[in-house]
Parts: sequence; C-alpha cells; structure tokens
Amino acid sequence: MTRRTDAGRALNRPLDQLPARVPETRNALGRSADGLSVGLSRGPDRADRKHLSAAASGLPGLARGTGDRVHGGRVRQTVIARGRLFLCVATAGRGAGVAVLTGEAGDTDPGGGA
Repeated sequence: MTRRTDAGRALNRPLDQLPARVPETRNALGRSADGLSVGLSRGPDRADRKHLSAAASGLPGLARGTGDRVHGGRVRQTVIARGRLFLCVATAGRGAGVAVLTGEAGDTDPGGGA
C-alpha cells in the first residue's frame, strides 16, 4: 500500500499540473528509491499506479546496466515508445524518479533539445 507523506502530497500538486501545462501528458508519477509511488497526477487507478511505479523502478537499472556494458555514460532518461504513447522515466534524486506517460506529440527530450 502506498503511504501518503507530506512530501508525497506536496509532489501531487506539480504532478497534477503537468498534464495541464505540457501538451500530450497523460499521467505523471513520482516514486521513492524503494519503488513506491509517492506522488501522482489525477487519473491513474491503483493498478496503473502500481504498474507505472514498478516500471519506473526497474527501467533505470536496465538502462544503467546496458550503458555500463557499452560505456555509454550516465543515464539521463529511459523511454519506451509504443504506438502512440511514450513512457519516459527519469531520476530525481538518490534513487527516486519520475515517470511520465505522454502521447506521440509530447516532448520526450529532457534537455529541451540541447
């Protein structure tokens, strides 16, 4: 069960605002280092929240392992592109992260094109 903390509640507000401020954003989720969702935008049901949180926990490790193997440098973001959706996962502190589900027109570049 996801435990709501003051930090998690504080994170809900910017995650809620993300879909309104960034076109094509469908859902956003913050997760702790241990994989629990600590903040989320409105919309995802419990099963989707758990699934997104698990993906946001596992994908960075896969990306780090692969990057280390091919000497690719630090992982900035992991993206799954599927049909008309993107799942973008980025780190946000020591082991914590953010997962954003966006439509095909969403900006998936964490550097803003830089």
